Amino acid sequence: MNIRIFARLTLLYWILSCSIITSAQEPSNFRIRNSTIISNNNQLPLWFHANQHGKVQATNQYLNISEIFISNSATERKVNIISWNWGGEVIYAFGNDNYLQINQAYTGISFNGWALKGGLFYDPVLYAGLSSTNGNLVRSGNARPHPNLRFYNNNYKPLAFIAEWLYFKFEFDEGLLEDDRYVENTHLHHKSLYLLIKSKKSWDAAFGIEHYVMWGGTSQDPKIGRFPISFGQYLRYIFSIPGGSNNSQEHDKGNVSGNHVSTYQLAYSKYLDKLDISFYLSHPFENHPGLTWKNWPDNLIGVHVSVKNKTKLINDFVYEVINTRHQNLKNDFVTNEGDEEWMHDLYEDYFVHLLYKSGFTYHHNSMGSPLFFPVVQRTDEISNTWFSLQSNRFFAHHVGISGHLSEAIKWKGLLTYIEHLGTIPNPYEFKHKQLSGLLDIQYINNKFPVQVSFSIAFDSGNSVNSNLGVQLSVTKEW
Repeated sequence: MNIRIFARLTLLYWILSCSIITSAQEPSNFRIRNSTIISNNNQLPLWFHANQHGKVQATNQYLNISEIFISNSATERKVNIISWNWGGEVIYAFGNDNYLQINQAYTGISFNGWALKGGLFYDPVLYAGLSSTNGNLVRSGNARPHPNLRFYNNNYKPLAFIAEWLYFKFEFDEGLLEDDRYVENTHLHHKSLYLLIKSKKSWDAAFGIEHYVMWGGTSQDPKIGRFPISFGQYLRYIFSIPGGSNNSQEHDKGNVSGNHVSTYQLAYSKYLDKLDISFYLSHPFENHPGLTWKNWPDNLIGVHVSVKNKTKLINDFVYEVINTRHQNLKNDFVTNEGDEEWMHDLYEDYFVHLLYKSGFTYHHNSMGSPLFFPVVQRTDEISNTWFSLQSNRFFAHHVGISGHLSEAIKWKGLLTYIEHLGTIPNPYEFKHKQLSGLLDIQYINNKFPVQVSFSIAFDSGNSVNSNLGVQLSVTKEW
């Protein structure tokens, strides 16, 4: 058995054993699901594998996936009560590729809105699960969870000493990327801070910053070797300070230490009698020009409309437009992209890094928006291999709609058009265009013993071979 699988199974067993004993008085949730996916070629359609927490490996024509999930029923939002929460999820798939993986194995404790959680766990789903990337270009449910320890407040807390209408929420994470990478055992630091302005006139506005840093680890390049991991160097990593005199990497001495990936997050929500409407923006940056909005055209801009009476044909609607083509170029509208005057001296090059060559990927999936694709295998002059993004410059439109056909039948549709241009150093000779869609029908009736879901999805365009797939899922919950 693979050592990583064994370690995760051991972690899952230990967490569940300790947690069940500790929280024996609380009821548990248990869910089993089996899904069968068939495609007409050896690549599954985008919306069958994207945003699935890495459960579905795309390079399959046939795949049968079994999932077992268990958790306790405690909520983190209890006030003035110590709340213990835990959970685990095992995935087994067979098809063209067979694999066993632990997607969740976590335990946590919360009190008065403050919480500490450790292990493998998912982030909350926003915008009714219809967004192409959960409303955040660098933080989606596309890749498997990595081992992580998080300290956070799980809902907005008032800043009463400043103003009664101002609230805050933050996270501080330390994790480890233990997949096959160019830099082995890369550490991943994450922190976020959000401020919320809340009006008594039924609206609110939020501003936030998400900041990820890859640090430490050992490079496959023997000239680089192990990155420094002293406490002083750790502070340089997380506060975006250039490497010190003891840092062996010239790149880090002249630039910030580590590989940084960040976004500004803006959101405005209006709450009406029958509708809730949210406008949101996610602006990516990795270098100083993006920090100061010099790459201003690059954003995810979206709107989510939600009907309060959830028995309509259309309950939720999401529309997003995404652009990552600018990346701090001098002129984004010139026709000759081979001209040396076309690019700025310092461009963004999202999710790609000179030293951390695997970039912002985990287990061959983008950790940010799934529209950053494809993730391909690369080899250098000394036969080192790794996986990284082939294209990070794209323009896309995305629509998501969900609702009810009847009280027991739910439906969801996704449709995405995307144009990929490659990267600035390695642009495509022509635009790679793709249209991807999904239609999902769910039957959920308390009088019926199981939940049944049927989906059909497709990809069409010159970026991939046109493909069509179907999926049948059966779920039982207790």
